[in-house]
Amino acid sequence: GPFKFTRYVPGSEWVGERFDGYFKAGQPYLDGFRTLSVTPSAAVNGLMAGQVHYSLRSLTQTELDRIVSARGDKIKVVGLQTTTPVRMWASVNTTRPPLDDARVRRALTLAVDRWSGAQAMATMTGVKVVGGLVRPGQPLARSTAELETQAGFGRDIEATRKEARRLLAEAGVKNLKLTFVNAQNYTYFGVFLVDQLRQIGVTLNHVLVDGPQHQAVKKSGEYDMVLDNPPEYLDDPTVQLTSFMPFKNNPSNTARVNDDKVEAMYQAQKREMDPVKRRALVLELETHVLNQAYAIPLFWQNWTRVISSDVGGIGDMPSNFLKMDLADIWLKSGGKP
Repeated sequence: GPFKFTRYVPGSEWVGERFDGYFKAGQPYLDGFRTLSVTPSAAVNGLMAGQVHYSLRSLTQTELDRIVSARGDKIKVVGLQTTTPVRMWASVNTTRPPLDDARVRRALTLAVDRWSGAQAMATMTGVKVVGGLVRPGQPLARSTAELETQAGFGRDIEATRKEARRLLAEAGVKNLKLTFVNAQNYTYFGVFLVDQLRQIGVTLNHVLVDGPQHQAVKKSGEYDMVLDNPPEYLDDPTVQLTSFMPFKNNPSNTARVNDDKVEAMYQAQKREMDPVKRRALVLELETHVLNQAYAIPLFWQNWTRVISSDVGGIGDMPSNFLKMDLADIWLKSGGKP
């Protein structure tokens, strides 16, 4: 790699210095780097004070306004219109009755008003974009109008919640109580779901755990619902939809479902070379998964950030996985324009 590590303090920092034997001549441009692990508020304060060059965390509008007010033309704003492949959903454990009944799962997703929820999320997080199972804006994804026809994305929330209550009654489920295991960094998603499911008479026990516990719970299957956010490295359904491949061969399937139809549809879209035909297959697969409600889609990440004007070689990017090696990033104050 372009750098060699010189110091690591768990939960605090990574420090590295230039590796002169890097295979790309002249790179890296930087003599070294220091990466800090801090709270969101500390990151914002550091950006406002000019103590850090940039942060990987997406910003809310309020945070952005504070930083721009403090730094002016000393920073540049990127990503205002960028939706990345980072997404959040609540996986539903299909092995636990009554969640093994598609009617019950569908009722849960129909209860969620994602459109008003996105407005609420915008005050707390950059993960605020409404979308299905394919990244919004991706050529294979649905338009907003198309998305509104799918289960859980209709604009008439009273009508969809009425249907949710009907499905629960049809399934013979009353006074349903479920447990949702959530990562402690994302409290607002749990609070949101508690409120939404309450609207159809479902009580959600919101359990917050730290990162290692969260991963352990997902692996164990000891949950009714669990927050999941597969960190996908490629903006393509063949990667993004692997989470729904049969659990028997895929332990990352936190819905723990074995749906042979999903696998057949997945393989069909994977092999189709015609983009128009492939999009139709992808949307057919998405519709099936949404109707079965193996997961309750929440939101996708808008990656609004600020970067010091002194930093060159980095700007608006479609993925959190890009530029992570820092090889072709430089400081303009170091002499490189």
